[in-house]
Amino acid sequence: MPSHDNEKVIAVLSCFRKQAELRKPAQNDERVWDRVERLAELSSVQGHTNTSTQQRLETWESAVNALLQYIDNEWPIEKHNKVRADNIAEIAATLFAKGATCFPQSQKSTELQSKVIDAFEEQNLHCALDNYRHQTMAMINASFARPQIAP
Repeated sequence: MPSHDNEKVIAVLSCFRKQAELRKPAQNDERVWDRVERLAELSSVQGHTNTSTQQRLETWESAVNALLQYIDNEWPIEKHNKVRADNIAEIAATLFAKGATCFPQSQKSTELQSKVIDAFEEQNLHCALDNYRHQTMAMINASFARPQIAP
């Protein structure tokens, strides 16, 4: 077997290991932000494995719910941490782009986008808002881009 085939097998196996690690039961004291990161990462990893569509939808929705909970409850306690705002922008853009193209997820995806934009505008976090907009547009454009055929 050529070495590039071994690399593909290793990549697939490491993806399954990563998914198994992320699926481990959460500890009781897991913070909301830790849950947001874990579920967002799991949602990204599931796109590269043979998980069911229902399982992917449930993971995506759990990640969105965790992020909405964080924005409503935890982020104000942290005094709207500007460093965290960039993380929120990145995760929200990824979740929005994944959900906006799927009918069952589109309403929840729009709710997430409204919440993120409102939160950034209320706190005058214009850089984070611009970051969110640019990342969202790039992901949506990439998802609709057609592959080019080489001449």
